[in-house]
Amino acid sequence: RVPHPTSLRQDCGSEFGAGVGGGMRNHWSCEACGKRYTTVTDIHDPSKVSFHGPRWCFKGAHSTRRLPSSDRRCIDKASITLVAGPQLQQQIDALPAEVRVLSIVSASFYDETLVARLDRSMPNLETLQVVDVHLTELEL
Repeated sequence: RVPHPTSLRQDCGSEFGAGVGGGMRNHWSCEACGKRYTTVTDIHDPSKVSFHGPRWCFKGAHSTRRLPSSDRRCIDKASITLVAGPQLQQQIDALPAEVRVLSIVSASFYDETLVARLDRSMPNLETLQVVDVHLTELEL
């Protein structure tokens, strides 16, 4: 099973408030597989996230054959997703120089008290995605 790549996830809108049990419902579209899905986050416990729709970008038998370059449903070691939390700055500082795709996303809701800076050389970086995260400095 392969999860939907965070860097290929498109936000299709969200709902917040009493109609969602006080939580947040996010609607997503995956550019890799073309499927749509929804996540619901509990406002009282952001680690509780329920999935509605296809949870996996790919689910099936593994193959030893090389995937075609057009198949974007794989996640490699050069694609990294960091989830904002108390250790975000340490995670950024520990990133390998070989990162090609970097996504920095919030755990659930935008929290301006979680701040970090991204000011390091990443010569192989092709894609940077920062979603609902407070970066005080961005220098590549």
